[in-house]
Amino acid sequence: MKIPFIVLLLYCTSALAEHTKLELHLTSYHFSNRSEFEENNYGIGITHYFKDRWGISAGGFNNSYDDTSVYLGLIYTYDFCSSETTVCTIGVIGGVVTGYEGNVSGAGEVRPIALPEFKLGYRWYFIKSRFFPETGSDTSSTITFSIGREF
Repeated sequence: MKIPFIVLLLYCTSALAEHTKLELHLTSYHFSNRSEFEENNYGIGITHYFKDRWGISAGGFNNSYDDTSVYLGLIYTYDFCSSETTVCTIGVIGGVVTGYEGNVSGAGEVRPIALPEFKLGYRWYFIKSRFFPETGSDTSSTITFSIGREF
C-alpha cells in the first residue's frame, strides 16, 4: 500500500505546484516520562490548497515507535494574523494514518486522526506544529515540529 501512495505523492508534487506547500517533518516532544518514544520523526509531506482555506495533505514519516507511517488528510486553516510577508494560521487536519498497528491498543492498519495545527511563516517559508492527544495508556500527548516552503 505504501508504494502506490508514494507514487501518488510524487505525481501530485509535479502536477499541482501552484498553491502547494512542501514540509519536512523533523522532531516531536512527548509529554510523558517514558523514554521509549522516538522523538526524531523525520519525513516529508505535501499539501495542496484547492480553495483558500481547504487543502489535501499527504506524507510519510518515522513515527514515535520507530516505524514508517504515511498519512492522508483534509486540512482546514484559518488565517488570523497574516500580512503580505508573514503567515500566522491555525487549523485542523482530519484523515487517516498508518504504522501504529502492534504499538497502540486497538489501532488497525489504518487509524483515523483529527489534529490541530499552528503555522508561522515569513514569505515562502514556515514552521508548523501539530498536537497529538493521548489516546490510551500506551500513547503520549505529543507536539510535532516541521519546516516547509510554499510554491
